[in-house]
Amino acid sequence: MKLLVLNYEYPPIGGEAGAISKSIADGLAAHGHDITVLTTYYDGTEATCIENGVRVIRLKSKRKDARQSNVREMISWMIMARRFLKKHLQTEKYDLCVANFALPCGEVAYSMREMYHLPYTIISHGPDIPWNSPKQMMWYHAACYHWIRKICMQAERNYVRSDEMLANINAFLGGSKNKNKLIRNGSDSEYDWANIVKEYEEDFERIIERSRISGRTQI
Repeated sequence: MKLLVLNYEYPPIGGEAGAISKSIADGLAAHGHDITVLTTYYDGTEATCIENGVRVIRLKSKRKDARQSNVREMISWMIMARRFLKKHLQTEKYDLCVANFALPCGEVAYSMREMYHLPYTIISHGPDIPWNSPKQMMWYHAACYHWIRKICMQAERNYVRSDEMLANINAFLGGSKNKNKLIRNGSDSEYDWANIVKEYEEDFERIIERSRISGRTQI
């Protein structure tokens, strides 16, 4: 498989979500798959490099704090990622785009699907889907509700990592809950990452095969 992974927070920046997406990318690369990660540049990192067999491309969007981002920085990354991919996807062909977080990465994946027919999946890390973490995210979810729902509805799969997240996204998507899949994982040492990567790998392969049969492949 040749996969494009989108995550505006990828080590050394971000928290648990970045660590999880790196574990998935590294694991898939170790299985011989061609993985490219598009993320955010931060002081001390390289704009383009190979890490554990994964090609990492870092965009110089706005980013002040390594551990925490904000809406302005998310929008900055989204604009730069779209601009970069409009050129990049003219010469680079991928089987599937794996977007971490419905916003901003899912929006970029959705845009590239509209332009290049590249199928995409969403890996949710919790707060990006209404109505997780209502105290902190209520205003954000209310403002972006229909936007997020459109992105998740058009995804080939929406992955979550806990029973609570699955129940929430099932309620959010209603009749389209068959798009949602639970793969338990986290940054704790209790998780068996060999099996977690294998589960993602097998489902990605099924999605790619289904997309090829139906003609939903990158042009």
